[in-house]
Amino acid sequence: MTHEPASGRDSQVSAPQRRSPWRARAGWGLFLLVVIGYYWFFYTTGRFSSWPDWGNFYDTQAEGFRAGHLYTTVQPNPRLLLLPNPYDYANQQLWVWDYSLYRGHLYLYWGLTPAALLALVKGLLGLRAPVGDSWLVLTFLCVRLLAGSLLLRELARRFTPAPPRWALWSALLLFALAHPTPFLLARPAIYEAALTGGAAFLVCAYYFAFRWLSEAAAGERLAWL
Repeated sequence: MTHEPASGRDSQVSAPQRRSPWRARAGWGLFLLVVIGYYWFFYTTGRFSSWPDWGNFYDTQAEGFRAGHLYTTVQPNPRLLLLPNPYDYANQQLWVWDYSLYRGHLYLYWGLTPAALLALVKGLLGLRAPVGDSWLVLTFLCVRLLAGSLLLRELARRFTPAPPRWALWSALLLFALAHPTPFLLARPAIYEAALTGGAAFLVCAYYFAFRWLSEAAAGERLAWL
């Protein structure tokens, strides 16, 4: 039985990393900056100096958390609360859309994790001004970009033989720029904030799970888990 020399195979797999590790990292960093600039272009509709206002649903829930309750800071119409059946569709002119009315308070029925994170960030930074949902869309897409590119690079690093560079860069570009990312940036409302938040958390989970499964040392695996 013959065996392929381990040193030759390892050098073939890791040669790009050993040849220019800083060059590869600089290229990846430049890629992230260019993509974020592309995101900012769509986000500001090409103006760069102004950003859209699509409401601040998550901020009203975050401020509710900071005030010590689960309902939002938006107040329902007092006339609506006096009606025997405020949920009757005939009363829609008194509703506040995309909120749920329950026992005199308005609740947000989107996922609460973005609002909880926003409350934490505002508390740590001492922010008092409302934070629009559009900022959450941009932030979550950047988090997804970072986690997804890390995952793709890690997958490429562990392939034997290593994939060509053009394949890795093509995968990174497709992940970063493909639909529906431009649409989400062009309409960064509460719907898109919920979607991009879920996508960001999911891709982060994929990356952490892959590192957990692929690391050899037990301590490193436990840390990634």
